[in-house]
Amino acid sequence: MATTLRRKTKASPSGLRARWLVYVLLSARGLRTYVGITTDLERRLAQHNGQAAGGAKSTRSGRPWTMGVVFGPFAQRPAALRVEYQVKQLRGKQRLCYGMAQAQQASRRRKRAEGASRSAAGTGRPKVLLSAGKPTEA
Repeated sequence: MATTLRRKTKASPSGLRARWLVYVLLSARGLRTYVGITTDLERRLAQHNGQAAGGAKSTRSGRPWTMGVVFGPFAQRPAALRVEYQVKQLRGKQRLCYGMAQAQQASRRRKRAEGASRSAAGTGRPKVLLSAGKPTEA
């Protein structure tokens, strides 16, 4: 009989599983950004600002950090890590606009999909495609 090891997940005070958040911090002068994930924003911000133990080495300079934007919550850590990676591909203040850019892209995709489904529904007649000058039914 094989036993599987499970990683313990932190539970919130209400007893529910912790929700993962992706955050973007802004440095005091607004010149630098930092992207990370956490289940507790207040604790993590205090760590970055040196008020609690922990925090990333790269945030020691630029204090105090302020919360720029938060994405989520995500039910599982891998989903938050994917978004964190995508945000980290951007630079500077572009990271703050990531959510708006994603919403605009999703809206464009929806509109394209709706337009394609309407044109395919059409009149109920089979579509005729031209390939090498010869009509073929689709």
